Amino acid sequence: MGSTKRYLHLVGVVLIGGCTFEASCGGKKLDVDKGEKLIADKLKEASGVDATVTCPDKVKLAKDVVTECDVKLGNLPGRARVTQTDDQGNVRWELIEGYVLSAKLEAHLREELGKSAGVEVAVDCGDRVRVSEPGKTFRCKATPAGDTPPAEVEVTITDQQGGIDTRLIP
Repeated sequence: MGSTKRYLHLVGVVLIGGCTFEASCGGKKLDVDKGEKLIADKLKEASGVDATVTCPDKVKLAKDVVTECDVKLGNLPGRARVTQTDDQGNVRWELIEGYVLSAKLEAHLREELGKSAGVEVAVDCGDRVRVSEPGKTFRCKATPAGDTPPAEVEVTITDQQGGIDTRLIP
């Protein structure tokens, strides 16, 4: 597999990646409670871990107003940026301090390593969720089917949005 750069960070909808999610939180004022719940639900859906989101209570309802919110995925802190896309309460959000999710990383590594090895590969990255701390490293165990010995993949987090570099250690 060699050294490859992959962006595997949390997406609000389908997989780990650059997160953008649009929602309607409108009315006569921005419905902050609804926005917090929508973001928390999407994070839980993507990670399998309970999430809480706390945004400022009073936010002006206007296009292009940006608000930052505190996020907790399990007990791990993060930050989300919410941008109003119009003056009707429609918003887009993204994680600006994100997470690396082992389930998504393991699926990615299974696919990549399986292609290169030509066999199914079981991958275990340990902790289910990690804060995306640039410079932090951890290892995943890769166990191919058959007689091939297990290997490790060293993962280095490269940015706060969950970007990573990987290196196969035979």
